Amino acid sequence: MASLPKTMKAVFIQKTGGTDVLQYADVPVPEPKEGEVLVKNEYIGINYIDTYFRSGVYNPPKFPYILGREGSGTIAAVGPNAPSDLSPGTRVAYLAQHAYAEYTSAPANSTVPIPDSIDTKTAAASILQALTAVTLIRDAHEVKKGDWVLVTAAAGGVGLWLCQLLKSVGAHVIATASTEEKRNLAKANGAEVLLEYHEEDRNLFVKEVLEITGGEGVHAVFDSVGKSTFDSSLAVVRRKGSMVSFGNASGPVEGFSLARLAAKNVKLVRPTLFGYIATREEFQSAAKELWSFIEKDGFNVKIHDVYPLSDIVRATEDIQSRKTTEWARANCPEDSARLPAPRSYEFLRVDFTKGKLHIGSISRKAKKKTTETSKVHFILNRWRPGKVFIMEDNHDRVDESDYHNIKLHEPFSWIWPSLSDPIGMEKFISLINYVFELKG
Repeated sequence: MASLPKTMKAVFIQKTGGTDVLQYADVPVPEPKEGEVLVKNEYIGINYIDTYFRSGVYNPPKFPYILGREGSGTIAAVGPNAPSDLSPGTRVAYLAQHAYAEYTSAPANSTVPIPDSIDTKTAAASILQALTAVTLIRDAHEVKKGDWVLVTAAAGGVGLWLCQLLKSVGAHVIATASTEEKRNLAKANGAEVLLEYHEEDRNLFVKEVLEITGGEGVHAVFDSVGKSTFDSSLAVVRRKGSMVSFGNASGPVEGFSLARLAAKNVKLVRPTLFGYIATREEFQSAAKELWSFIEKDGFNVKIHDVYPLSDIVRATEDIQSRKTTEWARANCPEDSARLPAPRSYEFLRVDFTKGKLHIGSISRKAKKKTTETSKVHFILNRWRPGKVFIMEDNHDRVDESDYHNIKLHEPFSWIWPSLSDPIGMEKFISLINYVFELKG
């Protein structure tokens, strides 16, 4: 440890909140404990789950808390009893807390050497989401050549990896995504059939999938959307197939009768990545399979952008506004620029009566009274996700401009009762940011 610096740059929080709670400053370089290795980071992964820890949806174990959960770089030092294949100078990728820093002390059990043929940027863009996809098609449901597989949200991070992996093993991929642009992206990454999910007529979606598969249905569904797609996804699984539910983008799946599974002997799986790679042997096995896929098949590892660590606010904004259909990565080390200050409020208007969402700019200055009572205004500070102000139209008239209408993917009632709850609040913000690219 003598040759290592005593301090390093890191991004951390002293409390939960919006992006204004992010701090970029010097902190002590950690010393690897038994069974750990100290990695000098070259690239770190930026994932949506990081915003949950920052905002308080998930509770950080203690403060100050350095964010981040994956990265790649070179081992700078090792703790006692570190494995022999993890020695100083070895290029590695890892899954561990506190990645938003120049150095991270990572457990050896979740650290793996990077082959010479793969660079550290590609490794950092692969380790979390791609390993998730590998375990889904290998452990949650073993996909075989010729299988029909449905992937929802196929243009997301895990979705794009699934499309490529499934094509690599010879499966037929049916992909759904929210826009034509995203569906085309899924096609470019291996999807064979593109479908628009019909929220208003789910029977039409089921009919289309059954027609494509000769009336049999798919061998497996990999669904990261949750509540809004679960019923129709389960309906298109063939006899002895698998329904793999690994996400809740539209909300948690509601309760249902297990008799629905018995009708076709369907297997329902709710997997997590870390449940499949709990031991070093499991982690190494999955990682080696991933490296093999990348080396053999020349996977398309797209990276949305590379940010300096000091620009973590902009990176977080892009993640939260759903600009990133690919993978975002921060690069270390970097300059010591200050974090930008929080921006102005975002204003939203919700019309419950027509089941539509109206979004646009609303003046902060109240105008004359109005007799309208059917609309409620949410004044949402985008940079402090826990703060929402409610104003009814019959109290004040507000100026409105540049409004857009869109039908909600879900009835708005599932969000409304939860606005006082941090998790409900995060769902609300996620939906808004998913539908629109909010302007600061």
